[in-house]
Amino acid sequence: MRKHLFILFTGILWSQLAMAQADIVVQSVTGKVAYYAPQESKAQNVYPGMRLSSNGKIRCQSGATIKLLQNGEIFLIKGSKQFALRELDQKAKGGSNVGFMGRFSKFLSGSMKETQNDKELEANHRRYMEKARAGIDGFADQAFPIQTSLLYSGTLSTPYTEFSWSGAAVGEDNRFQLKRKTDGLVILTALMRDTVIWLNLAQLALESGAAYEWQLVDEKTGAGKSAKLTFVYDPAASDKVLDDLRSTIDYQSADPAEKALMEAFSLEEAGFFYDAALIYTAAAKRYAGNLLVRDTQAAFLSRMGLLEAAKALIKR
Repeated sequence: MRKHLFILFTGILWSQLAMAQADIVVQSVTGKVAYYAPQESKAQNVYPGMRLSSNGKIRCQSGATIKLLQNGEIFLIKGSKQFALRELDQKAKGGSNVGFMGRFSKFLSGSMKETQNDKELEANHRRYMEKARAGIDGFADQAFPIQTSLLYSGTLSTPYTEFSWSGAAVGEDNRFQLKRKTDGLVILTALMRDTVIWLNLAQLALESGAAYEWQLVDEKTGAGKSAKLTFVYDPAASDKVLDDLRSTIDYQSADPAEKALMEAFSLEEAGFFYDAALIYTAAAKRYAGNLLVRDTQAAFLSRMGLLEAAKALIKR
């Protein structure tokens, strides 16, 4: 089951990585860089996540540099000479077409394409949910009145985990059940009137590497009211993913916001969805105003089944 989940969600992420876009997006900027939109003489200061026309021009002030995303490739521009963005394809790529950086740059481009507007966001959300249904019986299915999130699938490594759901009727009692998947051993059960429960997984009788499933059921009949979500408990495993990433030159040479996005991407790619969500939440607070962080987080939320939260985010 663990292998099946990993293949399923890796496939979801890689379908997103394969998406490319013609738009040019500012990935990061150091110093002051001016952008001249087509037929505009007044310059605009660029910022991460800003979308630029290929018919526009940019100029870096002395010592400034800018990284641009186009079609899943990263381009580094520097020098005080005015640069026509239509010539971007002729520039040498910043080593972004192979290995980790190749996957990361395609991931960023795909995320920015998915969050251009509500229509794109909804279309891609539907695509992800169709793939999720193929591996999780009933997930995102209206047959279940209570909706959950893919955040609580894959591998859980963080001790304190917030399990939440939506769709429960006001004042309705539902039972939260956590069981070992192999034999159905009940680990925890709680009668809930709220739509969230905080658990310290380290205090529960969970075995490292074992699979568990959780579900909301009707208190009277025991019938399932949400899809069963399976996760593997593996404490400290996410730390290993981040330690490996942080030892790379690409990570060490990135700016702080880029590092956060690299961490979130690496965790999602490895199946640590909840851990990735924590990185996004912290980055959104720390780099408020960074539209690359905002839109990448919104794309992530849509993949996790949280479309309305994603929509609200890109409208801020």
